[in-house]
Amino acid sequence: MTRNIDGYAQCFNCGKPIPKGARRCLHCEADQKGMGDLTREDMQAAAEALEQAVPGALEQLAQMAAGFNTAEAFANAIFVGCCPTCG
Repeated sequence: MTRNIDGYAQCFNCGKPIPKGARRCLHCEADQKGMGDLTREDMQAAAEALEQAVPGALEQLAQMAAGFNTAEAFANAIFVGCCPTCG
C-alpha cells in the first residue's frame, strides 16, 4: 500500500483508495499483505536493477503491461505464464 490519505491508502495493484490497514483491496481483491514492508534498501536495489536493464526493455514492458487490467495479472503472465486450460 502507498500514500496514506485521511485514513485511506492506495491499492498497489489497481491504485484505487482502500481503508488504511486493509488486507485485501475492496475493488480488485489484491492481497495487500506485506506491501508496506518494503525498506529503503529494497527500493534502492530495485532502482539499481532497473538502471541496468537492457535499453528499450522498460518501454517494452510498459507496452506489454498496457494489455492487462491489473498489475497482478501482468506479473502472473510474466512469471507464471498462461494457463494451458483457460489461456
